[in-house]
Amino acid sequence: MIIPRSAHKKLWPVVAISVTLCVVSIGWSNTLRDYAFQLLGLDVYSADVAAAELPAVPRIPVLDGTLFKDKPDLRRAGFPPIEIVYESELWAAGEDRSALPTPFRMRTVVGRWKRESMLVLDDLEEWAFFDRNRQLNQGNFDRYLKLLELAKTAAPEVKIGFYGAPPLADYWRAIDNNPRQRRADWQRENDAIQALADLQDVLYPSLYTFYADQKGWVEYARAQIAEARRMAKGKPVFAFLWPEYHNSNQLLGCQFVGEDYWRLQLETVSRLADGIVIWGGWDVCSKPGGQRRWDANSKWWAITQTFLAPPEQ
Repeated sequence: MIIPRSAHKKLWPVVAISVTLCVVSIGWSNTLRDYAFQLLGLDVYSADVAAAELPAVPRIPVLDGTLFKDKPDLRRAGFPPIEIVYESELWAAGEDRSALPTPFRMRTVVGRWKRESMLVLDDLEEWAFFDRNRQLNQGNFDRYLKLLELAKTAAPEVKIGFYGAPPLADYWRAIDNNPRQRRADWQRENDAIQALADLQDVLYPSLYTFYADQKGWVEYARAQIAEARRMAKGKPVFAFLWPEYHNSNQLLGCQFVGEDYWRLQLETVSRLADGIVIWGGWDVCSKPGGQRRWDANSKWWAITQTFLAPPEQ
């Protein structure tokens, strides 16, 4: 059938919506779904996330791990800092990162933090826990254990943990319940690194935003925090949040999540974890990257301030 040109504009919304629904129904990638819904100006993900069905939001610590340039001291806003040690602090430029940092360097970097600090050692990309065949890389795992022992020796009064593992941050396997048992495989790999969880004082699972699917994110958060609870064996669990989409999302990476989405993340984690660490302020989508400038009027900060405000009496 030949469609007159005059009808094209009238049919376009119908065609576009049909294509979008097909994208969702046949299970194409979430990034493609993100593109389809952004193209149409739709936000269908938040409609079914009913906060009213959840219990009241408890008050938990929210810690500032952001790197913004010209950021004021936010302690009075109820947003105290948390110390994060990055790889560049543990090894000098050009130094072999497959070797452990020297005890002197650990004392210099880690030993300066105060007694009440909670120290997070950044994830070390060169030290992958598992190889391509999903077998434990014992050499790397042993280095993690020794690095944590060095840090605890340098700062015995400080609560220390690694960012993002354990448990392993794995969006699809964490939420998967299909017959292929990918979730069970994920849990078995977490069991393989349980000794690292046993040495940490706090577990810091990562709950960054990969997709615009809010219901999917809530399911991911519940699975990650539940697994962290299992591995923590009663120790505190503080979840990392980032008010931007993860840079792996080719469409939305490094854009700030919407206000409702950010509020949902803060409230969800508050119901499930012992604390929140907010990261951000570093431009990871450009090379060589760098600090973003602090914006006191940003929407994510307005939502966070409201969240941090003491409840009205």
